[in-house]
Amino acid sequence: MISEKVLNLKDKIEKEIININDLFDKTMNDIKQYFIEKHEELIKDEKELIEKLQNEVTKVKEKMENTLSEINEEIRLSERINKISNKIEKDDENLIKIISFISKIKNSITTMNETMKKPLKNIKFNFQKEKKSLNFEEYYIINLNQFNVDSKILEESNRKEEFLNLIYEWSGCKKMTLLYRGTRDGMTSKHFHDKCDNQGKTITLYRNVKGNIFGGYASIPWSTNGNTFKSAPESFVFTLSNEFNIKPTKLLSKHEQNSYKEVYHDENYGPTFGNDFGLYSDFTGWANKFKTYEDISGKSNSLITGENENNHKLTINEIEVFRID
Repeated sequence: MISEKVLNLKDKIEKEIININDLFDKTMNDIKQYFIEKHEELIKDEKELIEKLQNEVTKVKEKMENTLSEINEEIRLSERINKISNKIEKDDENLIKIISFISKIKNSITTMNETMKKPLKNIKFNFQKEKKSLNFEEYYIINLNQFNVDSKILEESNRKEEFLNLIYEWSGCKKMTLLYRGTRDGMTSKHFHDKCDNQGKTITLYRNVKGNIFGGYASIPWSTNGNTFKSAPESFVFTLSNEFNIKPTKLLSKHEQNSYKEVYHDENYGPTFGNDFGLYSDFTGWANKFKTYEDISGKSNSLITGENENNHKLTINEIEVFRID
């Protein structure tokens, strides 16, 4: 009996074990199936998430491209505005120049009208030397052209028209064209010769550090040929303003009375008038007692350098050279 019971129990236990194994296998399969399903869901979710992210990235990229396009358009617009602004500024500058020029014309016309009221003999343009008679329109044109001279020295003297009248009278010219200005083009003999050589007859204006204004008329063209004095008997020098209150005066060449010719040509010198005054290559200057030109002022080289200037030293702060026609 006992043995039968044991056997039955054994059979029962074995069946239970089998049942447990089946249940375990089923459970494991269920778990595996669950994870497979979940894995597939995760993959699907991952794909959907990636797709969403890609869509969002695409949208952000499009927004960024649109923003960049707008920025570039703003930059182009700003550049156009700047160009227009610069053009307006230039137009304003040109308008100011035009207004200034018109003002000068008005002043010249006013001066001309005042001059025409005086007797004909007081008109300082040497029109009486002309072979043909000048009508009213020709007079206006000549008058306006003669006063429209680009000269910093004369402008700053506040006596421009007076001094121009004298230069035209002394030289017999009708037109002055600026070739060279020291403070603009360079204060050396090289700069001077580069601008002024072989330019025909010229007027040179100097202003020294004391404010004296003087100059010279060269009747032959400047050149670098020589290291020599050159004969130009029609040349002359002059003073326009000085510290001695001597009125503007023209000093003629002695010519036949001395061995020094009227002008000195050399590449290492600036405009130099005989042995009386001139400039070295660096535009330091000198002035001797007058030997080439007739001194009728009684002041000799002091008329050029200023009173009590040691060693005949000449120091200028501006120089201008004009071609004359």
